[in-house]
Amino acid sequence: LLLLADEAHSSAPAGGECAEGGALEDTREPCSSMLAPTESGFGLLFLDACMRDVCRSGQGLLEHYEAFAKQAFHEYAAEAQGRRKCSFKREPMGVGYYWDPLCRSRTSKGPGGWSLGCGADGLHHECRLCGGRGSYANITCPGNAGPAGPQDP
Repeated sequence: LLLLADEAHSSAPAGGECAEGGALEDTREPCSSMLAPTESGFGLLFLDACMRDVCRSGQGLLEHYEAFAKQAFHEYAAEAQGRRKCSFKREPMGVGYYWDPLCRSRTSKGPGGWSLGCGADGLHHECRLCGGRGSYANITCPGNAGPAGPQDP
């Protein structure tokens, strides 16, 4: 990562001007607001790289960073966040669970519909069930967050 960071610094636009006009600092807010939804700070590890790349290549790269941050969070941090933040009275059997910051449970306020498995602990919309053989089989569990205990028939 350090080599990539050095490369990003050396290829920054001369004079601080970005490809679409403006300055490098102008890309902080769009990158920060797009990377922050993971709620763990995990996506913000990519803030400097996002700022430089968007400055160099334009706003279209924001979508790339958003997809990358979501995938990295899902693969490396969602399970740990679920273990830390989900509060079950009894550990679910036959299904896994993880933290999904984009989850919408039936009791979520705001636009959009609900997502299957969200609000699993009854306290946090972001706590999501996954895996098993039943209703949540098509929801991929990250890492080792797969089902524990006997599987549903």
